This record gives sequence, structure tokens and C-alpha cells, in this order.
Amino acid sequence: MDNQIITDSLKDQASGLQSYKKPILSCRDLIKIFPRKERHVHVAPLQGLDLDLYPSEIIGIFGPSGSGKTTLLRIMAGLEVPTSGSVMYQDIVVNDLPPSQRQDWYRKNVGLLFQHFRQMLFFNLTVEENLQLKIRLHHLSLEQVEERMESLLQIFKLDAREKQRVKTLSGGEMQRLALIMVLLNEPRILLIDEPTSELDFDNSILTMKMLKQYLSTHPGSTVVISTHDPLLTPYFVKTYTLTKGRLVIMRKNNVTS
Repeated sequence: MDNQIITDSLKDQASGLQSYKKPILSCRDLIKIFPRKERHVHVAPLQGLDLDLYPSEIIGIFGPSGSGKTTLLRIMAGLEVPTSGSVMYQDIVVNDLPPSQRQDWYRKNVGLLFQHFRQMLFFNLTVEENLQLKIRLHHLSLEQVEERMESLLQIFKLDAREKQRVKTLSGGEMQRLALIMVLLNEPRILLIDEPTSELDFDNSILTMKMLKQYLSTHPGSTVVISTHDPLLTPYFVKTYTLTKGRLVIMRKNNVTS
């Protein structure tokens, strides 16, 4: 009997471990081809790409401009469809969904922050008013997300700036406000394109530490960062390079605290 109990316990632990290791999102054999009219040339930034995203991880994707990093983020977000291959979320093939359902899936599950984050912000409104506008656009009630909003303001160190107009914030503070806006609906998948391209060293490191703190309170989420900045590498669980249309893993880290 004791041996049976031990065996069952080990099976339960193994089952729990497999469940934990199950990816949130899986990309399989992604190919993306952009046809060009001149000389019938075709550009293929993605050529059979595979990637799994796991809970509580921040991964980094490096690659030169034009290598397909932004295209990959847009396909993972469901904003573009691959020429072939699949993006799987649970039992859903995201790229097979009709456009309206794909848009709904994106709104519920994905937070996407592009490099030019200032375009998201209303400079003559306060921090609080920007967040309230975002809440209304997501058809949420302030009562539903007020506690969440206050928590995010504290994590990203903007709780003392709520009443300030956005135009008075520093560049780093504006970017952190944009991050809060994409995190308000608690996306499981956070995709960030070049988060530190307009920031100095101190603000870049501060942003990464804050993202780690956010993940510690949202362990079911995952973060993918497209970047050229090697200073961010210690914060990535895995670091990839996108080359010749595929991802090559460069290193696995013991992540910096």
C-alpha cells in the first residue's frame, strides 16, 4: 500500500510538472512571404520558424533590422497570418480564426507594445485620464480594474504621477505608462518591440526590473522582447537570434534579479 501511495504521488507530481511546462503559445513551421511587384521578387522573413512561450518567462529575440522580428510579433499577436504554419494557443489555431474572432482573441489575451509607444498616449491628458480612456475602450468598468490599475502604477513607479499631464513626464515615465496601458487587461502574452531604443541605461534596466516584478505577481503570463540591446540579455531566460528566417537559441540564463 505504501509503495502504491508513493507511486501515485510521483505520478501526480509528474503530471503537475508537465502541466506547468505546457507552453502558453506555440509557433510551428511559420513561413511568411511578402510578394513584391517589381521583378516578381518575394521576400520571406520567416522560413520555417518554431517557438514555444512558457509561463513566467521573459525571452529576448535579437536580429538586424529587416530580419522579421516585428513580423513575428504581429503573427504571434494574431494581427497578421503566416503564409503557412500555425500559432497555437491552448487548443486554438489562432491563424485559422476568422478576422473578427482573431481580433477578439488578441484583445483578451495579448498585450502589444511597439517601439513608437508615444503614439498610444494623449499628451494633454493626465496619467489617470489616459488609463481611464483605455479602460473605456476595453469596455471594462473602473470598479473592475481600479485595484489592478493602482497596483500597476505602484509597480511601474507612477503612483505619484497620476494627476500629471503626460507631456510633463520623462521619456522613461511615458514608456512605463504605455506598458501599464497594455497590461490593464492582464494579457497572458506580452509582446514588446524595442522597449529600450529611446531610453538611457538606467531607465532600460529599471524597465526590465519592473517587468520581472510584474511577472512575479502574474506567473501565468509570458513576455517576448524584440531588441538590439545586449544590456538586456541577463534578464532573459532564453536569448534567440532571428537569422535566415529561423530562431537560433544563443543562451539560457540564470536570470538577473
